[in-house]
Amino acid sequence: MHNQIETFRIAVRKFEPFETAMQKFWDQYCTISGCTLKLELVVMDLHELYDSTITQKGLAKGDFDIAHISTDWVLEGYSGNDFEVLNPYINKNKPDDFPRGWSKSLLGLQRFGWEVVGLPFHDGPECFIYRKRVIRKRGRTG
Repeated sequence: MHNQIETFRIAVRKFEPFETAMQKFWDQYCTISGCTLKLELVVMDLHELYDSTITQKGLAKGDFDIAHISTDWVLEGYSGNDFEVLNPYINKNKPDDFPRGWSKSLLGLQRFGWEVVGLPFHDGPECFIYRKRVIRKRGRTG
C-alpha cells in the first residue's frame, strides 16, 4: 500500500489577491494545525465559478471542499440545499467576536434564521455614498 496525498479543493475566483490570500491562509492553517493535505486552488473566472459551484452543484456533489463565492449566489445555493450549515462548527470554535463584532451587512446574506451557511471573506463592497447636491447645499464641498 502506498501513501496517497489527499487534496483539499477550493473553488476560487480568478483574481490574484484572492488566490494569494487563499494560499497564505492555507499555509498558515497547516503550520498551526499540522494539516498535511495538499491544497488545490481551482481558479475560475466569475461566470465559470458560478456555473461550477451553483448551477452544476459542484459543492453539493463534492467537486470542491470549499468555495469562495459571491454572496449574491448564497440564497440560490441555500435554497437548493447545496451548502453545509455551519452552526455546529461555529458553536465549537467561534470566530473572533462572532457575531457581535461583525457588521450585520457582512453576515446577513449568509444567515437564514439561525442557520449560517457561509462566513464573510472581506468587507470590500461596503462604501459611503452621498448626493453631491445635498453636500454642496450645506457648504461641505467646493
